[in-house]
Amino acid sequence: MPIEKITVDLSAYDHVTVCSPVWVFHLAAPMRSFCRMALGKIKEADYILTHFNACPYKGVVQEINGLLGIAGTEFQSLCVRWGRVKKRLRIQKKAEQYKA
Repeated sequence: MPIEKITVDLSAYDHVTVCSPVWVFHLAAPMRSFCRMALGKIKEADYILTHFNACPYKGVVQEINGLLGIAGTEFQSLCVRWGRVKKRLRIQKKAEQYKA
């Protein structure tokens, strides 16, 4: 099932925060579709990932960077279990290390 078209002019914003769940160790499919549609429209972004397992999912950051054609400025990885944050990893000014 396709997602709706992006009706907001993303290029009008200096910075965008991209939030996504991680599904079975990969970027959620609807977010992957969004990133493909947003290619070249986002100037700068940071990412917030939520997931069940306690690992940073740097590969997902690489995938988002590649799909958007940019290097994010920061990312947060949140391990959430049954509504509670169990582990938080915050990396500032380093997401560019995870270029695709």
